[in-house]
Amino acid sequence: MKLDFLYYQQKYFLDGSDPMNETFWNDKIKFSEFLNSEKLSIIIRLLVMAYKEKYCNPLRWETSLSKMSIREERLEPPFAITENDLYMSGKQMYRDDIEYMITYMYEIEDDEKGDFDYLKKMEIVFNTPQPNIAPEIEAELEDVEYQKSVMDSTTIYSFSDSPILEIRLSSKAFVLIINPDKWEGRF
Repeated sequence: MKLDFLYYQQKYFLDGSDPMNETFWNDKIKFSEFLNSEKLSIIIRLLVMAYKEKYCNPLRWETSLSKMSIREERLEPPFAITENDLYMSGKQMYRDDIEYMITYMYEIEDDEKGDFDYLKKMEIVFNTPQPNIAPEIEAELEDVEYQKSVMDSTTIYSFSDSPILEIRLSSKAFVLIINPDKWEGRF
């Protein structure tokens, strides 16, 4: 599966759309089908693979898992998040093994470049314990330098030279924390 579209900086035109969107159309469909049919451990591994060397578009993950349009009314989370963060209940997803997903975003205001959002962290909470995710993450990280520690029942993977600053994994949740020094592009 080609993942180039995750990193592509879409161009905006006054009188049309970016022609590269058509080039990536089949890849986006395959990606969505993959995210909604594969085992959750494989999806988490793919997420780690996508971010371990380069910052990618976080909204592709949410839109590919969602049953609804990005513009539809969202269910309110049972806790406080900012207006820039995106909460998606498991009821709004094609998958039945995710309780909810939140993409926490930084809003950047730049006088020269304009306003845009960057992923701060992505949290995926599982409906049932998922003990098989750690081996998939570690297999994906074989060629990456990282430190592993355990605090309470959470395994923490820390990185020094990666778009991933930290991964926190418990049997009930996966949290991907992004290194702001590695942000690229504007999505």
